[in-house]
Amino acid sequence: MTIADVDVAFAARLLADPSRSAMLTLLLDGRAHPAGALARAAGIGRPAASAHLKQLVEAGYVEVVAQGRHRYHRIARPEVALAVESLALIAPPVPVRSLKQSTAARRLAAARTCYDHLAGRAGVRLRDALVDHGVVAADNSVPPRAAARLAELHIPLDALQRARRPLVRECLDWTERRPHLAGALPAALLDALVGRRWLVRGAGRHVEVGPSGWGEVLAWLGCPGPCHALTDPSPATGESLPLTGTDR
Repeated sequence: MTIADVDVAFAARLLADPSRSAMLTLLLDGRAHPAGALARAAGIGRPAASAHLKQLVEAGYVEVVAQGRHRYHRIARPEVALAVESLALIAPPVPVRSLKQSTAARRLAAARTCYDHLAGRAGVRLRDALVDHGVVAADNSVPPRAAARLAELHIPLDALQRARRPLVRECLDWTERRPHLAGALPAALLDALVGRRWLVRGAGRHVEVGPSGWGEVLAWLGCPGPCHALTDPSPATGESLPLTGTDR
């Protein structure tokens, strides 16, 4: 497909509106949110929020999930989240004007969700560790021998390989400027780590590492001691990674 076959301007117009952009940014946490929460995130009233959400739903970017009498909204497909995250790579930073904003920005840079997979410094370093220990190959393929290790976390590699979604692909991290991993396997891995409380999902997109969580990840990977890919300082800041559960 060539660029002439798609209406890039249509997508750009939808994402260019600050209110719709704020809503999609909130939905990058991978959760489903009510219209009221999305309206607050965008700083607009409910009627205006409903109009914006209608456009996003009609475009296929957002879908509605009904639960009883309640209606929630979530990103309809991973490609939408990828588009928003990709724009963050070229977007100017938002000025930080308070300690609260500074703390939130630092935590997002340390560890966050990128739709349904791990991102930030923790995501980049997890990707390096998976490659170092043969769970994922350097070309983003998954070797057959990784199936046994993934099965320890009850991740069915064969089922993921049959899914229509790409198993593993690189996603350029907008804070680290290095790739973390996206796709069906990284999404399943995040669910498994959260299910074991090795990682803890906080408010919004923020992720914290449980008190013994990173040690458990190291043991699962087969590291007898400190694992270079998980403890090396961040190349962007020189700071140690908050992977011990003590960075709050």
